Amino acid sequence: MKFIIKKKRNLKYKTAFSLVEMLVVAGIIAVLIGLTIPAINALQKSYDSTGADSMISAALETARTLAISNHQYAGVRFQKAYNSDANNADQYMIFIIFDSNELTGSTGWVCGFVAVEGYKPIKLPSNIGVMDKMVRTSHSSTTPRHCDQVSEHPLAEPNLDDSVAANLDPNDNYNRNITDISTFSIVFSPAGKLVYHAIRCGRKSTGDDDVFNTRGNIIAKPPTGRFIQDNHDDFGIGVETSRTKFVIYDREKFKTMTTGYQRWNYLSGLDVKYINPYTGQLIKK
Repeated sequence: MKFIIKKKRNLKYKTAFSLVEMLVVAGIIAVLIGLTIPAINALQKSYDSTGADSMISAALETARTLAISNHQYAGVRFQKAYNSDANNADQYMIFIIFDSNELTGSTGWVCGFVAVEGYKPIKLPSNIGVMDKMVRTSHSSTTPRHCDQVSEHPLAEPNLDDSVAANLDPNDNYNRNITDISTFSIVFSPAGKLVYHAIRCGRKSTGDDDVFNTRGNIIAKPPTGRFIQDNHDDFGIGVETSRTKFVIYDREKFKTMTTGYQRWNYLSGLDVKYINPYTGQLIKK
């Protein structure tokens, strides 16, 4: 009997881990975590438009609901927040609604849109961007174009060449056509149908706001506004027609491209995202 009891006690002691063994296991776990975290971070930063598709679809459905419930034209505005380094500016989706009478600096604009009150801009994932691949043909800085003066054409390789002075903004430090194709809107009618509509976005009052504002105010008094309103054709932001399609691109990859050919070749190879005109959802291939 004593032998049996002693044997059981020995077995009990043998099932426990020694301090050295626990330290070894802890060390292995720490090493594995150290190896895994960089991989997870790389995965999170990797280009994947699938999640962006869902996010954009949800925003478009919300905009369509706003149009129907308010009996007014409404939509989603894609635009980068102001940043002196436009390459690193974050892009957002802004809910907009037709409001011609209250658009600052105009009287009765037939294409005036403002941000929808109570709906905050939605930041797109930092690894992706959205473009419409349409550029304006006029960059007048003295007389911003009116709703009936929309003049635009499909993006071409020469538009992306930074060595062409006409492509640069007035400060000669960024390709304004890239700003242009990164700024566009998708609009639904009061019946909820996707439509083509002239768009001019701006702030509602003469004072400052937290969405649209003048370029001067944003630069001089940050964070006055986040997005430059459509009074800056010379910087690539002005009145234009709403869109029914777009492309999603890899921001990090695009930033490494320095020539018009590289940019054009890359954007031309991207899949075009089309929108169902009756539901507002992205059409799946």
